Amino acid sequence: MLNLKNNNFHLNKWYYFSFKNPDKYSDDVRKSVLIPSYALFKKEAIDSLLERGMINNNMIINIIAKASNGSSFKSIIPLQTLEIKDIKFLKDIILGNYNTFHADNYIVDDFKELVFNFRILSYDFLPNIRPKILNVEDDIKFKDKSFYQKISNVNIPLTMDLYQWGNVIFNNNYTEAILKVDGLEYHFQIFKKYYECEIKTMNDNVLITFRDTLLCENNQDLTYFKREIFRKRSIVKLFIYNEFSTIFKAKKHIPKFLRPVHKKDHLSNKLITLDIETKVNNGKMDAICISIYDGKITKSFFIDDFISSEDMIIHAIKYLNKPKYNRYKVYAHNFACFDAIFILSRLVKMCKVDVKIRNGVLIEIKCTFSKNVSIKFRDSYLLLPSSLDSLAKSFINSDKNLFPYDFINITNIDYTGEVPNIKKAENFFIINNEFHI
Repeated sequence: MLNLKNNNFHLNKWYYFSFKNPDKYSDDVRKSVLIPSYALFKKEAIDSLLERGMINNNMIINIIAKASNGSSFKSIIPLQTLEIKDIKFLKDIILGNYNTFHADNYIVDDFKELVFNFRILSYDFLPNIRPKILNVEDDIKFKDKSFYQKISNVNIPLTMDLYQWGNVIFNNNYTEAILKVDGLEYHFQIFKKYYECEIKTMNDNVLITFRDTLLCENNQDLTYFKREIFRKRSIVKLFIYNEFSTIFKAKKHIPKFLRPVHKKDHLSNKLITLDIETKVNNGKMDAICISIYDGKITKSFFIDDFISSEDMIIHAIKYLNKPKYNRYKVYAHNFACFDAIFILSRLVKMCKVDVKIRNGVLIEIKCTFSKNVSIKFRDSYLLLPSSLDSLAKSFINSDKNLFPYDFINITNIDYTGEVPNIKKAENFFIINNEFHI
């Protein structure tokens, strides 16, 4: 209680006025604490000072109200600045703040004492301080600055002050605690710097397991802590909070175990290989030959048999448009960077084309000619990233037959004769369709 006898009251000085709850078992905090504490404070502090002429109704008061449960304090109202004549509004401000922010399942309502800290200002302060009643909506909005975190559809407060969680019951010398909220039970194991909690249903099924650990060295700030969410005894999520805000969060990646690959009953032999040979004419590269092999039959298309290079390519594509080649995969070595250049522009005119590209690399061209014929063009180099010569040595222990590729760009397309030696190919020339070194 405040002792104002012997005229020991001074303006501009902070004073302490307390009201202890005489009925700690009452369920109605408003009737047992809030309204009586306001009435007593107004009667024994404000009215008493007014009657003795130590203050007047035009003076200004700064006042804060806090609740105590015996071990910690919780603000009921923030700092109010109002004129003495408006002290009657204090009751509404207290009830409004309590009903809006504190009368829920997470704020302690079994507090034992309500404390008013106040000072009455002299006129010297008036030029700098103006009366202002801080309404409920001017206070910190827990809707905007959430007071809790939702995990698995359960709202968990962002503070380690268990008194703010609700009607918590402590056991075993404050090493254990239990709290019941919205049909759930919170079971706490309390240690010096942290506690562990299991949230269970009434059927004793565990919904969430987590650990909160204080990060403030002096243990005074109960809103600065880390929260670790467990699943099967392993940490899967981590959060760090400060003043009801999330300042860090991380999620642990839990890799799944590799499953054995089931061996297929059969291997698909629906494979076709394709190769294109080209010749440079007037600085432009044209296809002059396309060879196709389906594992049994080899089919070649040569430029002399067609009116143009494009006509040759179209006939080669039409050759693949057969029901027997439905769902076949056509592989060409370095297809993505070479063969596709000659084929793709023709394919789009002859069938429905679906192109797959990843990181700028052509992966596949799916061609749908009809409901009975669909083939896919792929690059064998993406599966076997080696030259054909290296692959020949690796798979069949043989060298690839070499050919002087520049020879075809110098001689006529209808040249007939001996193939030049690869070592002397740079020095050959053609006279009357005959090869000379």
